Amino acid sequence: MRTKQDLVDEYFLLTLHDLSNGKTVHEMESVLKFYEELELYEECQGIYEAIQCIKNFNKLYYDRKSKR
Repeated sequence: MRTKQDLVDEYFLLTLHDLSNGKTVHEMESVLKFYEELELYEECQGIYEAIQCIKNFNKLYYDRKSKR
């Protein structure tokens, strides 16, 4: 039986996959808004967490790059 956390994890990985294959953060934020309107909260949580992960990674990457 799938748990709510399984669903969160699935959408987290799906979102990371989409982002690594060319989708933009802005596009994924639009997807997040769509899922919010449908009140699919576990899916939203997974998408949101992946977006935050990528934003944090990008910030660290560009901060580090600017210090060179």
